Amino acid sequence: MSVLIDTSIWIQFFRGINEKQVKLVQKLILSNEVCICPPILQEILQGVGDAKTFEMLTDQLMSLHILNADPKLMAIHAAKIYVSLRKRGVTIRKSMDCLIAAYALAFDVPFYHSDKDFDQITKYFPLKAFIET
Repeated sequence: MSVLIDTSIWIQFFRGINEKQVKLVQKLILSNEVCICPPILQEILQGVGDAKTFEMLTDQLMSLHILNADPKLMAIHAAKIYVSLRKRGVTIRKSMDCLIAAYALAFDVPFYHSDKDFDQITKYFPLKAFIET
């Protein structure tokens, strides 16, 4: 089973904010159960401050299983998610979250996050939540 880990969790992991989450992400990485999608890759890397760390982190993240899909189809799917939610009175703060959700839905993978926008998406779309154990 692969788990798509959102940027909200990666940030906590890199900063060592939540010891339980750090250990869980480490366990998932060591057991080769982590996948990543291009939008999450972008979000993580754009937060890096120096070139050396950027290169090192790029190499490490590129070693994970990458969910590759046609970017046009993913953009359309994300837009459908966003529009559908807006029609229900739900506004997602970052449209990138709809794109990330589109990847999780398209690949039917559990999704590990700590972002309230994904809680809203989950109310209307069958996004599989990864449950910490």
